[in-house]
Amino acid sequence: MSVLLKLRKVGGSMMAAIPAEEVRRLKVGVGDVVSAELKPVTKSMFGAAKGKLGPFTSDDRWNDRD
Repeated sequence: MSVLLKLRKVGGSMMAAIPAEEVRRLKVGVGDVVSAELKPVTKSMFGAAKGKLGPFTSDDRWNDRD
């Protein structure tokens, strides 16, 4: 199962809180050792501007000029 966690700065370190539902599901508590796979989440911006700019017109066409 994958869980998204938000990092917070605590002193000179970073901290991520484990949601209570996951703590109960894993049956872990304070002092237990757990394993985690860390990787940044990437966002796809594909289609983010769809419909924001309106339709293209002939004025938007790029013309090669010397």
